[in-house]
Amino acid sequence: MSAQESRDSVSDPRQLRDYDWQPRYSTGRDDLYSEFYEPAISRARTYDRAVGFFRSTVFNLTGSAVAHFALRGGQIRLVCSLDMSEEDAEAIDAAIDLRPFVEGPLAREIDKVLKEPSVRPAVEVLGALVASGHMDVRVCVWPPASGLFHDKVGILHDSHGNSLSFVGSANETWRAWHTMGNHESFEVFRSWTEEGVRVEAHGSYFESLWSGQEPGLRVVEIPTAIRERLVGVNDESPQDVLRRHAGEHPSQPRRPFPFQREAVACWEKRGCRGILQHATGTGKTVTALLAVRGWLEAGRPVLILVPSRLLLRQWEKEIRIELTDLDPAVLLVGGSNDQWRKKSLLRTFTEPSGEPRITVATIQTACTRDFLRRLNDGEHLLVVTDEVHRVGAPEARKALGVSAGGRLGLSATPDRYGDPEGNAAIRDFFGETLEPVIDLRRAIALRRLCTYRYFPHLVSLDDEEIAEWKLFTARIVAVYSVVEKHPEDIAARDRLKHLLIQRARIAKQAAEKTAKACEIVLEGYKARQHWLVYCDDRHQLADVRDGLRDRGLPVLEYHSAMDSDAEATMDRFDRDGGVLVAIKCLDEGVDIPLVSHAAILASSRNPREFIQRRGRVLRIAPGKRHATIHDLLVRPPDDADGSSFDALTEREIARAVIFARDAENQSALMGLMQLCAEWGVDIDGLAVEGVEAEDGEEEEE
Repeated sequence: MSAQESRDSVSDPRQLRDYDWQPRYSTGRDDLYSEFYEPAISRARTYDRAVGFFRSTVFNLTGSAVAHFALRGGQIRLVCSLDMSEEDAEAIDAAIDLRPFVEGPLAREIDKVLKEPSVRPAVEVLGALVASGHMDVRVCVWPPASGLFHDKVGILHDSHGNSLSFVGSANETWRAWHTMGNHESFEVFRSWTEEGVRVEAHGSYFESLWSGQEPGLRVVEIPTAIRERLVGVNDESPQDVLRRHAGEHPSQPRRPFPFQREAVACWEKRGCRGILQHATGTGKTVTALLAVRGWLEAGRPVLILVPSRLLLRQWEKEIRIELTDLDPAVLLVGGSNDQWRKKSLLRTFTEPSGEPRITVATIQTACTRDFLRRLNDGEHLLVVTDEVHRVGAPEARKALGVSAGGRLGLSATPDRYGDPEGNAAIRDFFGETLEPVIDLRRAIALRRLCTYRYFPHLVSLDDEEIAEWKLFTARIVAVYSVVEKHPEDIAARDRLKHLLIQRARIAKQAAEKTAKACEIVLEGYKARQHWLVYCDDRHQLADVRDGLRDRGLPVLEYHSAMDSDAEATMDRFDRDGGVLVAIKCLDEGVDIPLVSHAAILASSRNPREFIQRRGRVLRIAPGKRHATIHDLLVRPPDDADGSSFDALTEREIARAVIFARDAENQSALMGLMQLCAEWGVDIDGLAVEGVEAEDGEEEEE
């Protein structure tokens, strides 16, 4: 199988049928862009659209999604009406050649939009789409005087034979698709259901219209002069314009920093083994792809393992940027991507063929028997694992049974706290930590992360929570005495672990945190800022979400069990800003550099968790000078008796001191030192190295 055939076989892995489409969408009830347009265009290979009105300003909203669509090879065919005077309409009725009548109104429209700077980006997208051949536009004229072609139908096809059509009031304009625009509605039809006959009819109608065969209508291609004006809008190449609007870097790979080159050199010196321990935001992916480049250039295949579906897409995007000159074929495995099961595709991708091939798989799928059976492993294979601590979990360790000549693990926090067996498995497979190690302080000094201000806020447990904490403490003491006497008693150890988890959640889910978080966000949020609020579970998330929405703030939610498209949610958050309320699934690897403010309701003493949460907020972005972190700490009760609240006190203050030590505002550290004195905590014993996960505290795998 050639590299080109490989690429063709795995293009557009997402299908139109893998999304839960509603039968009808309506402004007010639905976000037409994020709930329909973006999920549809991101799964489609072609988009046919017939509308009364098209305005290039639609790309101010849809430009990123459409640019991604075009970069994947997508094609748009658009038929639209044309604004014209009554005299033009009457003259057209008798004209043989419509192009002179079409050219004037189109030229006036282009001149108009180019005079408005805010519209310029949208015209850039239109020009790049036309210049690259990813968009073809034709004008439809309804000859009667003052009449307009006013149809509104869209048909999308994916690479798997599925089609989707929609019919309703929406034009192809900003006002039609944006939540602040017109009130629109449309109905949706799916080819893989009994609605298929409707989809087929809509497709046949469009083909008739496009070819000029539809009775009573006259269709003309846009004149060459207009096409040339659109193409000439951009000084850059069409591909670079599309990459820029897609949020990608230009087609040239980024120049690596010296510390990235040093890390790869260290990896090669150690026999292509090792773990890259670099802080979040320092470019671990780019560093890893430097190693991948050398492996591909030697004619050997690469397997990249990631912990989530979102990172699957993120790695694919980075591969397209950093390795664009090698143009590797990329096979996605996991999530909704199951084309790897067809024939011997996975085996072909991982055989030593000499062609540049990369397989990107989720860890969950890579540790299955089916995947391991189909994989062609051996000394020719390089295995790169993102968030490498994940493969230390008991089930995930099956992926470490792969034979590979090259092995590279990535993580800001590679060690699994309280899991020596998992750590040993990781080190046995990947080797030791590579030099240099880039911690958060060095990453800020290197200007790979931004500076931040830290504000701890104290909240109290209510009477019921205090009583519950004391009850669990008494149970923990009793079970701990059993474990001390009988360390071989596995049942007692498991019981102790369970009790510690339950007690820890009392503080994480303290009722007062919800009101305090809403107060912090309401006081600090400014329009179009990007805020991230970390919650402990979906119940707490719902309380914060509803509390902020009731006060009129733009709120989005993100969690692993969400019904809507997670990628569409993140795209909307990037585009419009607002408050993203999330739980643990956003801790690792998700690239949201625009976030400038965070409020942490639930955190632990596990360094991995709070380091990654802090790292989410400190990524560099244009115009972002620093970040702000609000941390909600639970204070011990004023009448705390004995040592029942010692674990709570040390757990909360330890994390806060670590956050405050690297913050710009050292006043936070001074305040915490005073609290340590009041609470009887030895601040000198609260170093990062001494902070372990609370006994029994577990992470989501």
